Amino acid sequence: MDDGGDPAGDDRDRAAGEGPRPLRRDAARNRRRILDAAAVVLAEKGHAATFDEIAERAGVGVATVYRRFATKAGLVDALFERQVAEHRRIIDEALEVADPWDGFVHYVVGVMDGHATSRALNEIFLGAGTSESDAVERGRAEMQPRIDRLVRRARDAGALRDDVTAIDVPILLFMVGMLCDRLRYVAGDAWRRALVVVLDGLRADPSGPSPMPVPSLDATDLIGAMARWRPER
Repeated sequence: MDDGGDPAGDDRDRAAGEGPRPLRRDAARNRRRILDAAAVVLAEKGHAATFDEIAERAGVGVATVYRRFATKAGLVDALFERQVAEHRRIIDEALEVADPWDGFVHYVVGVMDGHATSRALNEIFLGAGTSESDAVERGRAEMQPRIDRLVRRARDAGALRDDVTAIDVPILLFMVGMLCDRLRYVAGDAWRRALVVVLDGLRADPSGPSPMPVPSLDATDLIGAMARWRPER
């Protein structure tokens, strides 16, 4: 296991009278490895994940994790900021799609794909987790004008119902995201059926029902999903 080999202070953000100091190559590599590992472990365990588990998955010593991130909240913030960058990429791609409805669908499906891969980031985005900075609020503030533009574009083209607002979009993502979380270990892609039904309901003038992307759950899967439901405390 690689303990990082970083001398004390090699990743200090600032030195006296200097601007931000870039990480050494090996330190930057360890930081990427830790974030990649954290994404996997947090997806599996949510906020119950420990630094020991993240360090083991990353192949570094736990001391290296603590040097990069003093607290779990700080690590989650860094991971969330990376996710915001991915979210920005998805919505910017969506705004470049020629057909406004196809662009809207590209955004919604892309965001849900991202949420489906990380339980912890979904918790943070939806306000159930903790954060030691304003990363979540800044991320939302950055994305909201883009979502407004995407929704207005699809609505003005007559593709999206004219009573749908930009605020409806995160509410619908929240709804499908909760279903995604409950089905994660029973039938991982079953939430896609619900998303198709939601999208059909948002179309201003649907030509007919869209084909379902995955098969329906069977009775055993449904019982398994229901058994995983635990009311929030």
